[in-house]
Amino acid sequence: MKKFIITVAAIFLLVISHSKRVAAEEAPPANPYSGDLSSRSTLTGDWWGIRNQLAEKGVTFDLSITQGV
Repeated sequence: MKKFIITVAAIFLLVISHSKRVAAEEAPPANPYSGDLSSRSTLTGDWWGIRNQLAEKGVTFDLSITQGV
């Protein structure tokens, strides 16, 4: 019984580590702010390419609002 539990735990850990490795290897989109209105990540787009260039250098702008009734 103890061997069975150890085997199941080892298999579980292998599956978890493999799934994390596969998720880490997926590359983010090249230009996340580009595209049409229905597919891009922000409302205002990429600002003629400037927003994507800034994002590559680590500078991002994010604004949100929550309004209650």
